[in-house]
Amino acid sequence: MFFLIVKLKIFFELHNLGNDQNINQEWKIFFQEFHDYFCSKKATLSNSQVLKQGALHLNNQLYQNSSKFLLDCFCHFCRTKVIVQNFYGTALHNQTSIQNEYQLLLMNSNFYQDLTSKRVKERSIGDAYDRVKQWRYFFRNGIQENGIQKKVTLKEAADLVKVPKKTLEDYIQIFNKAELIVNIEEISEKKMGYLRSFMKKNKSKIRKAMIHKKQQQIEENLKKQNQEVYENTKQNKNEDESITSPYPYQQNILSDFCDDQNDWEQYSNNIFKIFPNPHFD
Repeated sequence: MFFLIVKLKIFFELHNLGNDQNINQEWKIFFQEFHDYFCSKKATLSNSQVLKQGALHLNNQLYQNSSKFLLDCFCHFCRTKVIVQNFYGTALHNQTSIQNEYQLLLMNSNFYQDLTSKRVKERSIGDAYDRVKQWRYFFRNGIQENGIQKKVTLKEAADLVKVPKKTLEDYIQIFNKAELIVNIEEISEKKMGYLRSFMKKNKSKIRKAMIHKKQQQIEENLKKQNQEVYENTKQNKNEDESITSPYPYQQNILSDFCDDQNDWEQYSNNIFKIFPNPHFD
């Protein structure tokens, strides 16, 4: 029994050091050697000249004594283990709590990421363009209600097409400028994000096209005014004194337009022309 006492002493010394890996390993070695020791004693008794009944009695007695000794040692071990667990219990609990909170944080992160990915699908250019036309048509022509034509506000018209008024106004700005350099129908299947990016890349080109279009409008207006003046003077038979050339005024008007930075934002509100939509007639 001497080696058992030595092994137990080593076992508890290791346990006091708090090395769990050494404790587990020593525990396995301890029981293996105890098993070998018990088997060797049993074999010795079986080979002796002692009576069978007496050998069985000694065998049982050895087993009972050894079991009682091991039980006492194991109880002491359990008490010691409880003390150690109580000492480290708070730290282990805190570590578990931190791990649980971290897992919860990851779950929440994935949850909000899924919500973001499930946002409303981006509207196509064609759909946005049609809704703008419907919105302006409702506002200009009103709606039929109980056989009576009723006018609606811009906000009410926006509610009818199920798009916020501010978003529709933003669409008008975009389409008026984009139509200067691209055919909307050719890109109607693409998304609005594509059109916004396209306009940012071609802002200088759009501005030049805007100036050119404005110049054409000025020339057309001046020609029209000149024609009216010509007809009036012809009727009064005083053409030489009344006819004026449109060109002296054109340069100043165009120059003012080119220098007006605010016109960049105001331009789109003036030229977006909406024709009646046959679907709403």
